[in-house]
Amino acid sequence: MTTLPEDREVTFVVCETVREEKGGKLSLLGLYPGNRLNVPQDTIEATLPLALVFFVDGGSGLFKSSASLISPTGKAVVDKSDLPDHDKKEDAANVVLMQLIPFKTTDFGTFKVLLQLDDRTYERTFSINKGPVAS
Repeated sequence: MTTLPEDREVTFVVCETVREEKGGKLSLLGLYPGNRLNVPQDTIEATLPLALVFFVDGGSGLFKSSASLISPTGKAVVDKSDLPDHDKKEDAANVVLMQLIPFKTTDFGTFKVLLQLDDRTYERTFSINKGPVAS
């Protein structure tokens, strides 16, 4: 029987890239705390590596999956990209990963990421803003 995860059972993080390790581990490289990225104030087009990572902890069964990325202006950057089906075991977490390398944008502000598992959508956000960049 297929049981979809509750919204609270889906965690989302943004980083530069993800590397798979032995034993089913992942190394997240360049994690953006709070899912907030800053680029220099004079940036016209941001070009950066971007990995959008969902950890699906709840639910079980075989899910059809797709993902969309919507810019702050409402334009579809990635429109319903079909992802591999996910065979979610009850006692394990699954990872849904979108790597956009390079990711280019002239839009700044809050982006929406929509993960769809069967007929349920999980919406998360991250932001790319102009402002002080940590050194």
